[in-house]
Amino acid sequence: VSVYQGATELLNTARGRFRQLALATGKGRARTLQLLRRFSLDSFFGNIVCGDDPHPGKPHPAGLFALCQTLGEPAEPTVMLGDSTIDIECARRASITAFAAGWGFSSLDALYGVGPDAVFESPSAFTAWMRAAPHLRRPISLDQWAGAAPERTGTHG
Repeated sequence: VSVYQGATELLNTARGRFRQLALATGKGRARTLQLLRRFSLDSFFGNIVCGDDPHPGKPHPAGLFALCQTLGEPAEPTVMLGDSTIDIECARRASITAFAAGWGFSSLDALYGVGPDAVFESPSAFTAWMRAAPHLRRPISLDQWAGAAPERTGTHG
């Protein structure tokens, strides 16, 4: 297990661009915390919802709503970056902006097929997008500890 190249830079940039970061994962809490600590990523997230928490699993939006409530943020301006089609479906069910991380679980074709708001093919593409978007000051929920950017060449949406 390793961290995707550019993921730590993405998280550092996101921490400066968004009010809060949170993590929604299907992994169990013990394994999630172990991995976050191992790679020194635990300090990035204000809250974490895991697959063994008492919420229905994704694509049910209950975990995302719980994150927003715990962080004191409304769901409407929240952005979710997910690496699977289930993440995108979860964001849609929560009426949350759905960004797809094209370097993770689902293939790019599968991600484009579910119609996210944007597809980012690499952590560096999402980092570049965040740096170029001066209006960003809202919460974001990240899955897979990293980011997303639109279009097959980097930014579509």
